Amino acid sequence: MVHRLHKLGRATALAFGALLVALSAPGMAADPLTKEQGEEILRELREIKALLKDGKAAPKPPAEPRIVSIGFRDAPSLGAADAPVVMVEFVDYQCGYCRRYHVSTFDSLRKRYVESGKVRYVVKDLPLPFHGQARGAALAARCVAELGGREAYWRMADALFLNQAKLSAELIERLAGEQGIDPARLGACAADKKTAERIDADVQEASRVGITGTPSFVIGTAKGDIVTGTLVVGAQAEANFSARIEDALKKAEPAR
Repeated sequence: MVHRLHKLGRATALAFGALLVALSAPGMAADPLTKEQGEEILRELREIKALLKDGKAAPKPPAEPRIVSIGFRDAPSLGAADAPVVMVEFVDYQCGYCRRYHVSTFDSLRKRYVESGKVRYVVKDLPLPFHGQARGAALAARCVAELGGREAYWRMADALFLNQAKLSAELIERLAGEQGIDPARLGACAADKKTAERIDADVQEASRVGITGTPSFVIGTAKGDIVTGTLVVGAQAEANFSARIEDALKKAEPAR
């Protein structure tokens, strides 16, 4: 946009300069304009007007969508395993924008696309290092999924977001207990090296494709347990997610 404005300013200045030279030419002030001179000035003024109009109306070229591939084996998911589109979310349970998305947008997308069998929704962990309780919450959520199943995991995720402002190790343990998870089993699972390795693998995969913040999403089609699709960053408007999902559904049609 800056480069575009620079070009417009230069062209406009040249046009005005030409007019000033013409008007300051010897005899111009004393002699009346000829028809040809008047038409030339009008032509140059029209060009200036067109340049200004073009500068105001010129749209910013849209950024090319980034296409990335992400694995989702063993990650918590919701929806039909054979859904034509897979939507992967990288989440931090202490991220305010993640909470905003889940409170304002996720439920509507779930009802419209997941429950209709069009989308399989997958969650991967990206606990950010400056959120003190994010990794503990991720470990607990993974353990609830492993020990209590899919429905327990989604209830736990909701509880973590609803209590985000006051998360602590004690509260996270209590929330897991409300999903029927015994504290001793939760502690053993959270301390298990394999649980930590799964979260670390998610973090490394996010880094590999250039995902550095949450929430971030990949919306596309899957081959096996790998989804290839468009990267969408941030808690965007529902319409933006719907547009990406609809686009992925259209691309998936020939393959079905």
